[in-house]
Amino acid sequence: MKIGAVILAAGESHRFGSPKQLVDVKGKPMLQWVIDLVQSIDFARIVLVLGAKKTEIEAKLQVSECIDIVDNPDWRLGQSSSVRKGVELLEKDCDAIMFFLGDQPFITKALVEREIEVYTESKPEILVPVFDGTRGNPVIFSKNCFSELRKIHGDQGGRAIFRNHPIYELSWSNVGENRDIDNSGDLGGQ
Repeated sequence: MKIGAVILAAGESHRFGSPKQLVDVKGKPMLQWVIDLVQSIDFARIVLVLGAKKTEIEAKLQVSECIDIVDNPDWRLGQSSSVRKGVELLEKDCDAIMFFLGDQPFITKALVEREIEVYTESKPEILVPVFDGTRGNPVIFSKNCFSELRKIHGDQGGRAIFRNHPIYELSWSNVGENRDIDNSGDLGGQ
């Protein structure tokens, strides 16, 4: 089974006030944590979707040749435009796609590997990690979801199609992994 990965990092960081992808988290840019995690796992193919301030962000990251960096000129249309871009690039080569958010630097390799293991064994249409009763990320979508993901619009991600598919919820105990960074106050207690 070929699972691809898409890192969604095209947003403007309006609430943050500067490119939050580059905010220092424990000595390196926040987005670099996500990139390093994804690069450490044997995905069939990896796509990093950038948009706002792409040149500035890309210049400050260390990205291996195994990652395709894609420009999303439609980033102002919301997260859905980046999801569509990722699906369009991976749908021919992958049986499933795992979506990562560029502002979640605390996701661990243990979680990602467990999700892939469970997904490979049970092959659900959608696999979602659940942290203390709350659905989180990263989410895996099967090929059965790709055509719907290509049709979503606005500032929503793949959750827009959840109601149309059976979902496997994987319980995960480390609630802190699901934390995303929307403003400088979210960095407290890194």
